[in-house]
Amino acid sequence: MGRASLLLQGCEDPPSSTTAEGESRWKRSESSGVAFVVTPTGGRSWHYKFYFEGKCKKLMLGTYPEISLECAKSRHQYARNLLAQGINQCEMKATLGKNGFVRRMRDWEIANHPRPECSAESTMAGI
Repeated sequence: MGRASLLLQGCEDPPSSTTAEGESRWKRSESSGVAFVVTPTGGRSWHYKFYFEGKCKKLMLGTYPEISLECAKSRHQYARNLLAQGINQCEMKATLGKNGFVRRMRDWEIANHPRPECSAESTMAGI
């Protein structure tokens, strides 16, 4: 069983593709700070919630199943490293554009976490 499955395991009613009618979102957090979110329309994605200059921010790390939990955790580590340097990832993503930000993230993943599930193909699939 994959880690993504383990993350979702233990839920009374794990989400298939949509949330219950009237619900806004379904969210399950992993201990590393990565959260799995299911929207009412069936979108499934990985998110990282953080605080920058006292304000709550949220960065989408990729969509599931294109981006695995391991890859999302690697992207989370990249974002945490930027935060430690005093860089707001959301502003950086807006400045570079989505593709430029993902390219930088992919280069960092290759240099620091060379894993097959975080290959260029799987990372570009999340764009």
